[in-house]
Amino acid sequence: MNEVKEKSNKKVKFDLTKLTSFFKKPAVLIIILLLFFILLIFFGTKIYLSIRFLIGDEFFVHLTVDPQEFFLNNSDSAKGEFNVYVSTNLFCKSLCEYELLDLSENKVIDKGNFDTVISNPYSKKYFFEAPDKGAGQILYLFEVSCLSKQSNFCKATGETIRKSSLITVNYNLNEDQLFLRNKAIKRLNEFIEEDTKLNILYLENKYLYNILSKKVILQNLTEYEKLFISDKINESIENFRSYEYGLVLDKKINFSEKTFEIENSFLKNEFDKYNNLTFLIKQEEFELIELTLEKNLSINDFAEISELIKRHNEFTDSLSSLINIEDKTLEIEEILLKLNQIKLSLNKLNETNLIFEDINFSGVEPLVNNFSVNYQTNLFIENERLICCYNNICEECCDENCANDKTKYPIILLHGHSFNNAISAEKSLSDLRSIQEKLFSDGFLDGGDFILSSEGNLQTFENINKQIVFTGSYYFDIYKNTEKTIILETQSDNLNTYALRLNDIIQEVKLKTNKDRVIIVSHSMGGLVARRYIQIFGEDDVEKLILIGVPNNGIDGKILSGCPIFGAEKHCEDMDEKSLFMNKLIYGNLPKISVKNIIGVGCSMEGENGDGVVKNSSAYLSWANNSYINGTCEGFDFLHQEMLKPEKYPEVYNLIKDFILN
Repeated sequence: MNEVKEKSNKKVKFDLTKLTSFFKKPAVLIIILLLFFILLIFFGTKIYLSIRFLIGDEFFVHLTVDPQEFFLNNSDSAKGEFNVYVSTNLFCKSLCEYELLDLSENKVIDKGNFDTVISNPYSKKYFFEAPDKGAGQILYLFEVSCLSKQSNFCKATGETIRKSSLITVNYNLNEDQLFLRNKAIKRLNEFIEEDTKLNILYLENKYLYNILSKKVILQNLTEYEKLFISDKINESIENFRSYEYGLVLDKKINFSEKTFEIENSFLKNEFDKYNNLTFLIKQEEFELIELTLEKNLSINDFAEISELIKRHNEFTDSLSSLINIEDKTLEIEEILLKLNQIKLSLNKLNETNLIFEDINFSGVEPLVNNFSVNYQTNLFIENERLICCYNNICEECCDENCANDKTKYPIILLHGHSFNNAISAEKSLSDLRSIQEKLFSDGFLDGGDFILSSEGNLQTFENINKQIVFTGSYYFDIYKNTEKTIILETQSDNLNTYALRLNDIIQEVKLKTNKDRVIIVSHSMGGLVARRYIQIFGEDDVEKLILIGVPNNGIDGKILSGCPIFGAEKHCEDMDEKSLFMNKLIYGNLPKISVKNIIGVGCSMEGENGDGVVKNSSAYLSWANNSYINGTCEGFDFLHQEMLKPEKYPEVYNLIKDFILN
């Protein structure tokens, strides 16, 4: 037994000796160290990437378009280029889908998908064409949505990041069309001038007819030809409105005024004849009276005069009905002739005192032609109309009259504090993207991201007659020199500086949309920036303000102490409830505009209720229209950020939309 144990001990010692000598070999040591470093790198990388994922440094999408607006003549085309930049960690691959929409006709022009890795831009080019006629604006929307594909070294939330860009194609007549249009205008003006003359003549005929038709028998006026000519001119004007200038120039309209001139001559002649008849009647009445005043008439004379009076009275009675001027003129002339004959054959031998029958006086008066007219034709040539279509509904584009139309004021969505200021500001632009998309689906226009710029047309969106929704960021600024303009990204400035930048954003949005005011929808720190902007610059440029999860009375406790770990220190200092900034904000002038304050509750925060980041006591404003949203905080998914998602908290979106539309 002892011998067996002794042999066994010797064997163990031998194995350990061999193992020790094996590990002392240089090659083996190198392999072990390599394995150690590989494992260290592997797990270290996973831990590092997990930390970056937790603090929000995952991936973002940047979309550029060149150019954003086109000015084309009819039938021309121009090329536009879209570039999508996806930034994520080295081990991630992003799956992206894109779509080009024609918003005017509500149809998809193109769509597709692509894969991309870090800083690998994807480019897409399109030719945009102008219609072959007309003037106006066509709207296109390019959308891209990217999802980071999860793997061992790629952590992903599974949330899709979306970006969009609004493109305007402005089109107008080409040189040939302008030439034809000017000729068509000249032709139409000639038509209208001739029609005006014809109508004035017709109106005079109608005036004379209306007077005469109460006295004498007349045929109806000719109207068919006038109506026919007006219809033809209206047809030409409609051709002009439809840009069919060739049809206008080919149109031949017979403006012969002969029919109306004949009628006019006839009516004036009838006018004169009637006045001549009244003169004869008055003459006859005067002479008849003189005859009845004669003395010492014979019985025969008396009988003839009495018969003449009877005939006169019958004639006078007939004038109460419509007459034929020629017949009545002959009749009165016969009476006058008989009257003169009696006067010449009077026999005054007898001394008699006879009484005649009463004479009926006609009371006729000559007609007076007082025709005058200030004729205003209802035919006119419209100024060039710019037509804007949206969803297959076409109407005139906006002009200066839209500037103060409250239903068309642009909306600026303003993000909050960036939890990690090492992340690109592009990430912050996506904070309210879900609200922007939901508003787009409900009839608003998606304006994409609004970045300050001094290049391009300053009134890109002035013709759009829809309410545009932009996402804006006070993290971007412009640096100018004599050679070029550079867009800078600065996320470490104080909130007063951001208020100044917000003013730049508002002024440029107003200029590009040609509207008097804007509506601001702000989240978290963005609400403090918006309130400070109003204190500094006033509220003349802001129609309404919506605050979502805003620390209106500052931050304290754990939120304040944890704020500068990854966030900008100046942000945290200004948001401190005891800071000078918050003091000025709380005790400064209060806004007079409508303010909706949306407060999230349901998460326990150091013994208080709140949204996980902002306490109820801090969010509440006594002077605003406060609304409460009940929710929950789960892990790192705070209500503070989650209530920006309409699919999770539709009541927040409904409050925003209703306040905008109310």
